[in-house]
Amino acid sequence: MAKAKFTARMIEEAGRGEYWDSDVTGFKVIVTRAGRKSFAIEGRLHGRKVKHTFSRVGTMTLEQARRRAKELLFEIVQGRDPAATALAARREWTLKELVREYKTGYFPSLRPATQQHYTDHFDRFILPEMGKRKVSDIAAADALRLFRSVETRCRRVDGEKVVRSGKTTANRVIATLSSLLSESVRLGLRTDNPCRAVRRNQESKRERYLSDDETARLLAACDASPHLVPANLIRLLVFTGARKGETLAAKWSEFDLAHGIWTKPSHHTKQNRTHTVPLSQAALALLRDMRQEAERAGAEEWLFPGARTGRRLVSPKRAVRRIFEQAALTSDVCLHTLRHSFAARVVSSGHGLHATGKLLGHTQAATTHRYAHLEHDTQRRALADSDQLLNAAVSVLISRT
Repeated sequence: MAKAKFTARMIEEAGRGEYWDSDVTGFKVIVTRAGRKSFAIEGRLHGRKVKHTFSRVGTMTLEQARRRAKELLFEIVQGRDPAATALAARREWTLKELVREYKTGYFPSLRPATQQHYTDHFDRFILPEMGKRKVSDIAAADALRLFRSVETRCRRVDGEKVVRSGKTTANRVIATLSSLLSESVRLGLRTDNPCRAVRRNQESKRERYLSDDETARLLAACDASPHLVPANLIRLLVFTGARKGETLAAKWSEFDLAHGIWTKPSHHTKQNRTHTVPLSQAALALLRDMRQEAERAGAEEWLFPGARTGRRLVSPKRAVRRIFEQAALTSDVCLHTLRHSFAARVVSSGHGLHATGKLLGHTQAATTHRYAHLEHDTQRRALADSDQLLNAAVSVLISRT
């Protein structure tokens, strides 16, 4: 247990462990394995050890934390347990108050896209339904009621045809609530997570791939489109198989066009790891043209700049849909279909699942295994070629006899 006078720089550079302030006895900083840093105090009350974590590092300044630590340590001297007092107060929290704490303490460890999804679930579904309820009062029946409500609200019917079931959205919302209530268990507000009693809807993975003809029509529609930036986004997704989010958030500093390398930073990737991939000649040709245009326009930060100066493109849904319609693609095609199609092309061209997974940035082999049937098609073609060669050899032998 290191002991030294705390400074902001020392706390910023601290690794996993507990660190004690030499100025205020009993004041410490805790750094977890995940890198979370918290201010805490520790003292003795009636002969027993008392610990209390009172703030995340960053939510208050070091001097504010030091003053708060002195106040809490003085409470122990007066015979009160600050941890028990804080726990009693938290047990009266509403779900809205828990969400506020969750965003402060847990959100910094999540990707920006995940934060946005969670915020959307909180604002649209969870808080309107149960934001004023006490955290300790929420039961499995309440979680199930929310689950069914989301299914109903997100179900869309066109005439007599159901065009959207809402079942997948319900799964995602209940997963968000489950994560929130797991945090309440960690904080000691509850002893259980009622969301675990909710049976999730079965989901089927999308297996839609573009044919070679559909891909050719799509690229032709991009060439004809007046929406240059969305068209370039589609082209790059076709050529790289990258995720939409990491591509929209890409900056020119991530690309080494001389060596044909794209280094995706960890905070942009789904697996939270830096992902380096080679670029195809088609992707490089597109990127070089885009780079020249960016230099002429003076927009040299974002790969896909938005309408406002200094901002990136967020979600060009309308322009993308127009290009898809111009290419005569069916309504079940979306930008993520281009990722599946890229993987299908790589596997079908004879390259293995391992290489495909590396290009896509998969950390689990099981994720790439969904394309295994395409590898079988390649193997069948190889067998057919082998049969053809054998038959030719037999025909030659017969002709000689």
